[in-house]
Amino acid sequence: MGYRQLLDEMFRESVLKKDASKFEKYYAPDFVCFTNGKTMEYPEYLAFHEKVYTTPIQYEVRIEDETVVEDASGVGCRVFITTTMPGEKPRELELVIVAKFVGEKLHRLWEVCWPDWTQQKELQPT
Repeated sequence: MGYRQLLDEMFRESVLKKDASKFEKYYAPDFVCFTNGKTMEYPEYLAFHEKVYTTPIQYEVRIEDETVVEDASGVGCRVFITTTMPGEKPRELELVIVAKFVGEKLHRLWEVCWPDWTQQKELQPT
């Protein structure tokens, strides 16, 4: 399976289903995410998603096919993630990502996101 397909599967099985229990399947134990100047290691990244996934937030994810670049260690692409909370208008996030894999698990993820997801209240669980 190619890295694009693994990324698609991860979004489908974990993000869209809001299922953090799948992280062990898709993320290396020493995973690190670099996003908009913030660094999150696996334990923090997992805890964050476990909290957010308990909220009523819903997701849609679209990878822009013409931006996908894949090599022997990973994939880069442009991704659009739409978040929706009950009674609110959907918000679209635009990400440019580089995802590096070890075997079939995400090892490093570099992303630039606009608007900055770290500033959106629905993505800040209490």
